[in-house]
Amino acid sequence: MAKLVQSIKHGQSSRKICKRASFALVFVELCFALLIGRLFWIQCIDGEKLKHEAERYHQRTISIQPRRGAIYDRNHTSLAISTKAYSLFGDPKLIKEPESVALSLSSIIEQPKDDILRKLEKDTRFVWLRRQLPDSKVDKVRLLNIEGLNFREEGRRFYPQNELASHIIGFVGIDDIGLEGIEKKYDAYMRRTTSMVSIKKDCKGRDLEPNNSSYNRPDPGYDLTLTLDTVIQSIVERELQLACDQWKAKGGSVIVMDPRTGEILAMANCPTYDLNKAFHVNSDCKRNRALIDLYEPGSTFKIITASAAINENIVNTKDTVKIAKELGSKKLYEYIKAFGLGDKTGVDTSETCGFIRNIKQWTDRSIRFIPYGQGIAVNALQMLSALNAIANDGVIMRPFIVKKVTDGQETILENMPCESKSPISAKTATIMKEILQGVVENGTGQSAKVEGYSAAGKTGTSQKVSEDGKGYISGKYTSSFVGFLPADKPIISIIVVIDEPQGQYHGGIVASPVFKEIASQIMQYLTISKGVCIVKTRPTS
Repeated sequence: MAKLVQSIKHGQSSRKICKRASFALVFVELCFALLIGRLFWIQCIDGEKLKHEAERYHQRTISIQPRRGAIYDRNHTSLAISTKAYSLFGDPKLIKEPESVALSLSSIIEQPKDDILRKLEKDTRFVWLRRQLPDSKVDKVRLLNIEGLNFREEGRRFYPQNELASHIIGFVGIDDIGLEGIEKKYDAYMRRTTSMVSIKKDCKGRDLEPNNSSYNRPDPGYDLTLTLDTVIQSIVERELQLACDQWKAKGGSVIVMDPRTGEILAMANCPTYDLNKAFHVNSDCKRNRALIDLYEPGSTFKIITASAAINENIVNTKDTVKIAKELGSKKLYEYIKAFGLGDKTGVDTSETCGFIRNIKQWTDRSIRFIPYGQGIAVNALQMLSALNAIANDGVIMRPFIVKKVTDGQETILENMPCESKSPISAKTATIMKEILQGVVENGTGQSAKVEGYSAAGKTGTSQKVSEDGKGYISGKYTSSFVGFLPADKPIISIIVVIDEPQGQYHGGIVASPVFKEIASQIMQYLTISKGVCIVKTRPTS
């Protein structure tokens, strides 16, 4: 009996063990099925998503800036180039002792310790600490050998001619983006497209290829060749500065053009500034007065009135107002617009429109003061372009500064001489050349005479308009002279504008001598250096 009971108990125990084993086996099989299902889900359903997350953790994408294109003058003299520079950045997640690091960096990168610390304590993986460090400071930072600090190669813009043609060239910001002048206008050509590359990271998030040495650099930006001539530009800037100093003027502008093509050979303003120190000078120095500042042209505007009269065969009087009245307001207004005054010239950089009231707003008084260059405002380039119609046989060529855009030896874009307007006939232009030559030989522009050459031009003196546009400011004037030479076959045209000269203010005294000095030096340079055949006039006894 006892054996029977024991046998029954043993059977029951065996069945329990079997049940438990079965449950364990089912549980294991279920876990295995879940694991297989999970692996299937990871690989087949979430595979791509998880792959991207892993790549994002072990890689980071950075932008690689191409080398910015260079700027040259017409003779391939460098005006703007890009050099290699290194910028310091940090990964706050990897920097263990931010306060100590901030203290070590402060004296090297010349930044306040608290500013550096504030950046290093941010909840991010990337902070700029100092852009475009000098090479000597880069070496000092590297010697610290601090985990979490690294460098990125960038381009540093350098202007080898310093302040020469600063208002034309303009400058770039810390991110190599053009902010002023040609640098801004042609930024897309010189900067081209930024490349994006992936950098591998280790398990701590450190770059495995910090110098990007294994990546191909993006194609460099396109180069620009300007119409400017650095020799002529140097002459213009020197003489303008001397004139402004002599007359203690508030400022001034000079433009030199080839009236036959519209090419701007030089454009200068005073005051000027060093492009390499652009962020350390005030905005007044950076303003391109020749294209931005408006002034009443005064007597230089008589060129327009006289040209219109001759073109309309009104030659029976020398009285400017009588000529204008015979022309009539409508016809005079049409000629003003035909010469391009009151409109932009189309030059390939920033400029302002001039100002001329619509004919519907003219009053009976308008016909009496507009012919004398009052009640109308122009910038220096607009006035010079108008004169070029006379110098170039009745045709105004569109002014331009960029001659061509190139990619190595290949020309991407080329600006060709282009007719802009034709306000008068060639016959009228010839007559006006003789009249303007007489102004220099026997009139108010005698101080503009250039020894050995015949010059033509017109002086201008105008009182400055008050800021509210109501009346004029006592004692403040703009002195100007606009002319060209040789008078019969002009190859250069020049405008000189001096703002608020002190002591004397008449254009024939203040501006004409500047024209003479600039013109004589340019003609000598063109004759000797360029082999230009220019017939000189015989000296008068």
